[in-house]
Amino acid sequence: MVEMVLVLAIIVITAAISIPSLQDMYANYVQEAGADAVRAAWSEARARAIEQGRPYRFAIVPSQGNFRVAPDSPEFWGGGDAPPTAEGGDAPWVFTEALPRGIRFADAEALGSSVFNDSDTILPPESIGPDQWMPIVTFLPDGSVNRDVEIVFQSRSTSPLQLRLRAMTGTVTTTRLAP
Repeated sequence: MVEMVLVLAIIVITAAISIPSLQDMYANYVQEAGADAVRAAWSEARARAIEQGRPYRFAIVPSQGNFRVAPDSPEFWGGGDAPPTAEGGDAPWVFTEALPRGIRFADAEALGSSVFNDSDTILPPESIGPDQWMPIVTFLPDGSVNRDVEIVFQSRSTSPLQLRLRAMTGTVTTTRLAP
């Protein structure tokens, strides 16, 4: 009986030691999944801009996890009920998505903040007004973007993750920042 209790105690202690590291590892994967979702949206926006010959805008809700891609024209960003339909060409692509729960876009001010609430990283899409979207980059019909971009993904338990997009080449690099 003593041997069984001793073995059970060793199993419990081992589990208690390993669970936090497994949770941190999972948090890294979730954060990387959010970065991959943005990379995929950027890739699709660039392809659509080239195919359709119109610029596409990528925008975020600052300090939240929401992002959106749509043609770079006022009718898609002005808060109307429905975007216009295309006449004889490809239909415009509008993509509204959110990062995984617990991940948010961060700015320099948010990175320094110790207050982080996982429950409010995603806003319901219908509650986001046109003035809440912050334009980050515009994909141009020639395959370039209007400027170099750096965005940071933050979660409570992992180091920030940064995506960089080069303007002329469209190259995206991922960097894990120091905590």
